[in-house]
Amino acid sequence: MNDWMIYAVGFVAQFIFASRIILQWLKSEKAKQLETPSAFWKLSLIAAIIFFIYGYLRKDFSIMLGQVIIYYVFIRNLQLQKEWKPTNILFKIVVIGFP
Repeated sequence: MNDWMIYAVGFVAQFIFASRIILQWLKSEKAKQLETPSAFWKLSLIAAIIFFIYGYLRKDFSIMLGQVIIYYVFIRNLQLQKEWKPTNILFKIVVIGFP
């Protein structure tokens, strides 16, 4: 795989990580208080999967390890918000099956 394609995977992951921050910022501004929507954690999971793939393509164990550790934190935060159970079953299968 070409280097530019590997970097593109990393940029996509970083773009999703950035978009979740913007989403949280907009929701918080609208509510006039700190808000962390469930979409924040779902985008985090998607970005973590893509960034893990980037780490694998780069053969960078530290990136992969970091994503695996934080991955379960994102799932736990969805559980604490009581948003994990009503989540789409296909999303759960992909998220749980990936690691």
